[in-house]
Amino acid sequence: CRLGGSALVLFLVVFGSRQCYGAVNSFCSWGCTPIKECKVIYRDLVTAKVAREKQQNSKVDKIISLVREYICDDKAEQVCCPEYMGQFNNTITNTVNTVYAINRDTIVVRSNMEEDRWTNAEAFFWRYEDCFPWLDYKVELDYNDVEEDEDRFEETKMLLPGSLSVEDIRCMSVWEGDTEVGQAHLAWHKRIHKTG
Repeated sequence: CRLGGSALVLFLVVFGSRQCYGAVNSFCSWGCTPIKECKVIYRDLVTAKVAREKQQNSKVDKIISLVREYICDDKAEQVCCPEYMGQFNNTITNTVNTVYAINRDTIVVRSNMEEDRWTNAEAFFWRYEDCFPWLDYKVELDYNDVEEDEDRFEETKMLLPGSLSVEDIRCMSVWEGDTEVGQAHLAWHKRIHKTG
């Protein structure tokens, strides 16, 4: 499904008319990208277009709210494109959730798990690939192969601890008390220019 030029203009007008840039625009570690070149955001816009055609207004509103967080400019032509890092195996929902980096020290898990479950959860990160000795380290970074559930538009942001950056982390495990929420092998495919 392709997003036509007129539909994209409609979305740009909606985003641009609110004078609301996302929190990401103040610090986009890898620079802003034209909205049509960001596969994650573009896929969201296609999903919103289909939802609008089906008159699923709450879904459209949710997607617009989500995408607005990544807008970099007042014309809504540039976004801080989330970078795909891997898949989170969620043992609570028995689903596989997508993990993105949104800047050099913050990742996002996109899922449909209730927000209060994430509030009480604690995330742990490793720099080394042997973090889960019983699992072979394997991450496919081809976002084109990722099949996302079209109803997963809840994003949980996780600030990386200390001096860790998205370039460093290879594994993540999330716990709620004594219960494992899930785990992920993660990878980073490009270099971020160091500041300072």
